[in-house]
Amino acid sequence: MDTDKVKIYGARVRVDSMSKDAQIEGAEKEKMRQKRKLFADAGILAIEHADFDGIEGLVLVTGGEIASTFDNPETVKLGHRKLIEEIMNG
Repeated sequence: MDTDKVKIYGARVRVDSMSKDAQIEGAEKEKMRQKRKLFADAGILAIEHADFDGIEGLVLVTGGEIASTFDNPETVKLGHRKLIEEIMNG
């Protein structure tokens, strides 16, 4: 899960001041902080900067599911693996 970026695709927001724009951005950043805390409290490590091919590979080795939202985390099958190593060639 890419936890370091606020992602809003296909959304349009109209504001009448830069301070309201900053409020929206601040709320999204707080949401990301809460998500990281939720994961950390549960002993779950988040993987940052993974492309979709990498995510699909992780799903195969962990037995989990790809989730696009965590609104209902109890409906998502979490995967598990004792050890995952990254090997880079070149």
